[in-house]
Amino acid sequence: MTPMNETLRFYDDNAADYASETSGRYQQRLVHHFADALEPGARVLELGSGGGHDALALIERGFDVTLVDGSVGLAKEAERRTGKSVRILRFEELDYDEAFDAIWTSASLLHVSSDALPDVMRRVARALVPSGLVFASFKEADQDWHDGRGRFFVAMSADRLRSLAENAGFVVEAIERSQALSYDGKETTWLAMTATKKN
Repeated sequence: MTPMNETLRFYDDNAADYASETSGRYQQRLVHHFADALEPGARVLELGSGGGHDALALIERGFDVTLVDGSVGLAKEAERRTGKSVRILRFEELDYDEAFDAIWTSASLLHVSSDALPDVMRRVARALVPSGLVFASFKEADQDWHDGRGRFFVAMSADRLRSLAENAGFVVEAIERSQALSYDGKETTWLAMTATKKN
Protein backbone atom coordinates (compact mmCIF):
# COMPACT_ATOMS: atom_id res chain seq x y z
CA MET A 1 0.00 0.00 0.00
CA THR A 2 1.37 3.42 -0.96
CA PRO A 3 1.84 6.16 1.68
CA MET A 4 -1.09 8.12 0.23
CA ASN A 5 -3.36 5.07 0.25
CA GLU A 6 -2.49 4.39 3.90
CA THR A 7 -3.23 8.01 4.75
CA LEU A 8 -6.55 8.02 2.90
CA ARG A 9 -7.55 4.82 4.68
CA PHE A 10 -6.92 6.52 8.03
CA TYR A 11 -9.14 9.47 7.08
CA ASP A 12 -11.88 7.22 5.71
CA ASP A 13 -11.84 5.08 8.87
CA ASN A 14 -11.73 8.06 11.25
CA ALA A 15 -13.64 10.70 9.29
CA ALA A 16 -16.31 11.47 11.89
CA ASP A 17 -13.81 11.78 14.73
CA TYR A 18 -11.41 13.88 12.67
CA ALA A 19 -14.18 16.16 11.41
CA SER A 20 -15.51 16.71 14.93
CA GLU A 21 -12.37 18.66 15.81
CA THR A 22 -13.00 22.38 15.47
CA SER A 23 -10.38 24.73 14.05
CA GLY A 24 -8.18 26.29 16.70
CA ARG A 25 -7.52 30.01 16.99
CA TYR A 26 -4.29 29.75 14.99
CA GLN A 27 -6.11 28.11 12.08
CA GLN A 28 -8.99 30.58 12.24
CA ARG A 29 -6.53 33.48 12.09
CA LEU A 30 -4.90 32.00 8.99
CA VAL A 31 -8.24 31.47 7.22
CA HIS A 32 -9.44 35.01 7.85
CA HIS A 33 -6.09 36.54 6.92
CA PHE A 34 -6.31 34.63 3.62
CA ALA A 35 -9.90 35.78 3.11
CA ASP A 36 -8.94 39.41 3.76
CA ALA A 37 -6.62 39.29 0.73
CA LEU A 38 -9.39 38.21 -1.68
CA GLU A 39 -11.83 40.20 -3.76
CA PRO A 40 -15.53 39.84 -2.81
CA GLY A 41 -17.07 36.77 -4.40
CA ALA A 42 -13.71 35.28 -5.39
CA ARG A 43 -13.66 31.70 -6.70
CA VAL A 44 -11.77 29.62 -4.14
CA LEU A 45 -10.67 25.99 -4.35
CA GLU A 46 -10.20 24.21 -1.06
CA LEU A 47 -7.80 21.41 -1.89
CA GLY A 48 -8.16 18.94 0.94
CA SER A 49 -11.51 19.89 2.46
CA GLY A 50 -11.13 17.78 5.59
CA GLY A 51 -14.14 18.21 7.83
CA GLY A 52 -15.23 21.39 6.06
CA HIS A 53 -14.47 23.89 8.83
CA ASP A 54 -12.25 26.15 6.72
CA ALA A 55 -14.54 25.92 3.70
CA LEU A 56 -17.49 26.95 5.84
CA ALA A 57 -15.58 29.99 7.12
CA LEU A 58 -14.82 31.00 3.53
CA ILE A 59 -18.41 30.40 2.40
CA GLU A 60 -19.65 32.56 5.25
CA ARG A 61 -17.33 35.32 4.00
CA GLY A 62 -19.22 35.21 0.68
CA PHE A 63 -16.73 33.36 -1.52
CA ASP A 64 -17.62 30.85 -4.25
CA VAL A 65 -15.94 27.77 -2.77
CA THR A 66 -15.23 24.48 -4.56
CA LEU A 67 -14.28 21.57 -2.30
CA VAL A 68 -11.97 18.68 -3.24
CA ASP A 69 -10.71 15.81 -1.12
CA GLY A 70 -9.28 12.35 -1.73
CA SER A 71 -11.12 10.78 1.20
CA VAL A 72 -14.71 9.65 0.65
CA GLY A 73 -15.32 9.68 4.39
CA LEU A 74 -14.09 13.22 4.90
CA ALA A 75 -15.98 14.39 1.82
CA LYS A 76 -19.23 13.22 3.41
CA GLU A 77 -18.40 15.08 6.63
CA ALA A 78 -17.55 18.28 4.73
CA GLU A 79 -20.74 18.01 2.69
CA ARG A 80 -22.74 17.66 5.90
CA ARG A 81 -21.07 20.71 7.45
CA THR A 82 -21.11 23.03 4.44
CA GLY A 83 -24.14 21.87 2.44
CA LYS A 84 -21.94 21.76 -0.66
CA SER A 85 -20.85 18.76 -2.71
CA VAL A 86 -17.22 17.67 -2.50
CA ARG A 87 -15.38 16.34 -5.53
CA ILE A 88 -13.47 13.14 -4.73
CA LEU A 89 -10.05 13.58 -6.32
CA ARG A 90 -6.48 12.72 -5.43
CA PHE A 91 -4.14 15.69 -5.56
CA GLU A 92 -2.07 13.99 -8.28
CA GLU A 93 -5.19 14.06 -10.49
CA LEU A 94 -6.01 17.75 -10.10
CA ASP A 95 -7.19 18.86 -13.54
CA TYR A 96 -8.46 22.45 -13.35
CA ASP A 97 -7.16 25.09 -15.78
CA GLU A 98 -7.23 28.74 -14.62
CA ALA A 99 -10.54 28.11 -12.86
CA PHE A 100 -9.89 29.81 -9.49
CA ASP A 101 -8.82 33.14 -8.06
CA ALA A 102 -7.34 31.47 -4.98
CA ILE A 103 -6.53 28.06 -3.54
CA TRP A 104 -6.59 27.14 0.14
CA THR A 105 -4.72 23.92 0.89
CA SER A 106 -4.06 23.74 4.60
CA ALA A 107 -2.31 20.67 6.05
CA SER A 108 -3.17 18.71 2.91
CA LEU A 109 -0.28 18.64 0.45
CA LEU A 110 1.95 17.47 3.31
CA HIS A 111 0.63 13.95 2.61
CA VAL A 112 1.97 13.95 -0.98
CA SER A 113 5.21 12.03 -1.61
CA SER A 114 8.42 13.86 -2.47
CA ASP A 115 8.39 12.36 -5.95
CA ALA A 116 4.85 13.53 -6.71
CA LEU A 117 4.92 16.93 -5.00
CA PRO A 118 6.59 18.98 -7.78
CA ASP A 119 3.93 17.90 -10.30
CA VAL A 120 1.13 18.52 -7.80
CA MET A 121 2.45 22.03 -7.19
CA ARG A 122 2.43 22.66 -10.95
CA ARG A 123 -1.17 21.42 -11.09
CA VAL A 124 -2.07 23.84 -8.29
CA ALA A 125 -0.52 26.68 -10.28
CA ARG A 126 -2.36 25.61 -13.43
CA ALA A 127 -5.67 25.73 -11.57
CA LEU A 128 -5.18 29.42 -10.71
CA VAL A 129 -5.67 32.49 -12.83
CA PRO A 130 -2.57 34.68 -13.29
CA SER A 131 -1.77 36.50 -10.03
CA GLY A 132 -4.02 34.00 -8.20
CA LEU A 133 -3.29 33.44 -4.51
CA VAL A 134 -2.37 30.14 -2.87
CA PHE A 135 -2.04 29.25 0.81
CA ALA A 136 -0.34 25.97 1.71
CA SER A 137 0.87 24.65 5.05
CA PHE A 138 3.23 21.83 5.96
CA LYS A 139 4.75 20.35 9.08
CA GLU A 140 8.46 21.14 9.28
CA ALA A 141 10.54 17.94 9.17
CA ASP A 142 13.94 16.90 7.87
CA GLN A 143 12.79 13.51 6.59
CA ASP A 144 9.63 11.75 5.42
CA TRP A 145 7.78 10.10 8.30
CA HIS A 146 4.63 8.36 9.50
CA ASP A 147 2.80 9.30 12.68
CA GLY A 148 1.43 6.78 15.17
CA ARG A 149 -1.83 6.63 13.21
CA GLY A 150 -0.17 5.55 9.98
CA ARG A 151 -0.44 8.89 8.19
CA PHE A 152 2.42 9.82 5.86
CA PHE A 153 4.09 13.24 6.01
CA VAL A 154 6.61 14.61 3.54
CA ALA A 155 9.88 16.19 4.65
CA MET A 156 9.66 19.97 4.41
CA SER A 157 11.74 23.03 5.21
CA ALA A 158 11.17 26.68 4.40
CA ASP A 159 13.88 26.60 1.73
CA ARG A 160 12.45 23.49 0.10
CA LEU A 161 8.92 24.90 0.15
CA ARG A 162 10.10 28.13 -1.46
CA SER A 163 11.96 26.19 -4.15
CA LEU A 164 8.96 23.96 -4.90
CA ALA A 165 6.67 26.96 -5.22
CA GLU A 166 9.04 28.99 -7.39
CA ASN A 167 9.71 26.04 -9.70
CA ALA A 168 5.94 25.58 -10.10
CA GLY A 169 5.49 29.19 -11.23
CA PHE A 170 4.74 31.06 -8.01
CA VAL A 171 6.15 34.20 -6.42
CA VAL A 172 6.43 33.48 -2.70
CA GLU A 173 5.05 36.33 -0.60
CA ALA A 174 5.75 34.87 2.83
CA ILE A 175 6.53 31.66 4.71
CA GLU A 176 5.47 31.90 8.34
CA ARG A 177 6.99 29.49 10.86
CA SER A 178 4.76 28.92 13.90
CA GLN A 179 4.13 26.52 16.74
CA ALA A 180 0.63 25.05 17.01
CA LEU A 181 -1.03 21.81 18.00
CA SER A 182 -1.71 19.18 15.36
CA TYR A 183 -4.62 16.71 15.27
CA ASP A 184 -2.75 14.26 17.54
CA GLY A 185 -2.41 16.96 20.19
CA LYS A 186 1.36 17.35 19.77
CA GLU A 187 3.09 20.69 19.53
CA THR A 188 4.17 21.04 15.91
CA THR A 189 6.25 23.46 13.89
CA TRP A 190 4.17 24.58 10.91
CA LEU A 191 5.30 26.30 7.74
CA ALA A 192 2.51 28.45 6.28
CA MET A 193 3.15 29.82 2.80
CA THR A 194 1.28 32.44 0.82
CA ALA A 195 2.28 32.88 -2.83
CA THR A 196 0.89 34.28 -6.06
CA LYS A 197 0.98 32.76 -9.52
CA LYS A 198 3.27 34.53 -11.96
CA ASN A 199 1.54 36.42 -14.77
